Amino acid sequence: MFLSICSSLPKIQEPKDWAKSRRDCIASRWKEHPDIGFFHDLFYKVQDSDFLSGRANTFKAGFDWIFKPANLQKILEGNYDNRNANEQRFAGLKAFWEEAQAEEAIKNGVK
Repeated sequence: MFLSICSSLPKIQEPKDWAKSRRDCIASRWKEHPDIGFFHDLFYKVQDSDFLSGRANTFKAGFDWIFKPANLQKILEGNYDNRNANEQRFAGLKAFWEEAQAEEAIKNGVK
């Protein structure tokens, strides 16, 4: 599934040739997410990301990199999702504005 979906990423060996550490890592992720649909969606999320697929720079997420717990969490949280230039430019300002509005509402007793 990885090879067919993530065609722009570095190729991997057949599972029978994997090192024990890779097999153990994948087994751990499967225990956390025992649903093939999860991995299908994950691979599409990676392939669709300009950053992770190498379309935005020279970095390309490798198979092992994707499955490291910290990296997987960031992928799932959308840290590597594509954003248009305006979203990126104003993301910090929007967060600041929303926080200021929430603080003002708390001060004024509005829920």
